[in-house]
Amino acid sequence: MRRALLDSQSELMVIGEAGDFAQTIRLMDLLKPSVVVMDLHVRDESRVSPTDVKAQLGKGASLLLAISIWNDPDTVALADSFAASKLLKN
Repeated sequence: MRRALLDSQSELMVIGEAGDFAQTIRLMDLLKPSVVVMDLHVRDESRVSPTDVKAQLGKGASLLLAISIWNDPDTVALADSFAASKLLKN
């Protein structure tokens, strides 16, 4: 569903899709995307965290759009650590 939303935007081109944070890092290295859209709470068994993805961003030119359906203090703090803007839907 998330990919379909991005694919429906004619000005965007989806060049890859990862199932976890480790794969996100591998695809970032391989594909060199302009923007990485990442769910902060993706299920990940690889011991790689969103913070590891953030560290990888410093090695390239990608911008990160981090998303989450959660608005709890831990998620807000994590988003803040990415210098994220908050857009809340009531």
